Amino acid sequence: MLWFGLVGLPDRADARTWHVPAEAPTIQAGIDSAVAGDVVEVACGTYLEDNIKMKRGIVLRSATGQPDCVTIDALQRDRVIDCKFVPGGAAEIEGFTLTNGWALGQHLNGGGIRCYNASVQIRRCHFVGNEADFGGGLFCAGYQSYTEVTVTECLFLGNRATWETTNGGFGGGVFAGINATVHLVACRLQENQATNGGGLFWLNPFHPPDLTHCTVVGNQASQAGGGICLRGSGEVTVFNTDIHQNSAQTGADGFVRDTCSLLLTCCAVDLAAWAGEGEITLDNADCPVSQESRSWGAVKALYQ
Repeated sequence: MLWFGLVGLPDRADARTWHVPAEAPTIQAGIDSAVAGDVVEVACGTYLEDNIKMKRGIVLRSATGQPDCVTIDALQRDRVIDCKFVPGGAAEIEGFTLTNGWALGQHLNGGGIRCYNASVQIRRCHFVGNEADFGGGLFCAGYQSYTEVTVTECLFLGNRATWETTNGGFGGGVFAGINATVHLVACRLQENQATNGGGLFWLNPFHPPDLTHCTVVGNQASQAGGGICLRGSGEVTVFNTDIHQNSAQTGADGFVRDTCSLLLTCCAVDLAAWAGEGEITLDNADCPVSQESRSWGAVKALYQ
């Protein structure tokens, strides 16, 4: 089990756990009652809440820490959780199913969770059936302040960055934008949809995302990068990750712009399903035989 402590916050002898709904009637009420270092623990069940605003240094978790314990259904009224201006000691979110988040038009981004000028750890959450212009499941970006988000053991399923809008439709599962770094660990991005980047879209002059022990499968993009679309600057690293059976007009499994490069290590990929002018390096030389045998195309080859 992976555990992340609160960074930059002193230990509090009086830190307490707020129980929802026993001590606070709603999830938002529990967060409003808590201060940095506190835990808000939510009893199993379904909660009809939207635009839940996180605080710096708060741990928000379900009673079991598993996504089948608590479902937060936003009923398409707004995004599910908003981590806006949550800097410093990381906020933590653990063990939820987030569904029916809606962030279109004036809301714009992050149907499931928006992380903006924030430091957030997200563990064992399911993002299911959320929709936004940018980042149907998860949106990460910063303005004047840096955003860093680590996502561990999460599922992004059936989220959508709507492509009917003129300027939207980026990152059906995850959108990683300016001044933000996103770390995906042991996550599954499946059957998400977007105009570009059905599973993941990166648009950032710095701070490339990274994927470790992930699966990107069955995602769709009407334009480029069914699985992953990379349009930033820098090298994106992907380790021990399966990327397959995605679809797009250009680059079914992925698209790499000429301003960035992609290092795939111990990955199961079909290089014929990738497009773009960016460099793609596939290195499976020192990987388990089972992993190497599943990779298609030339092993340890440089494609331009």
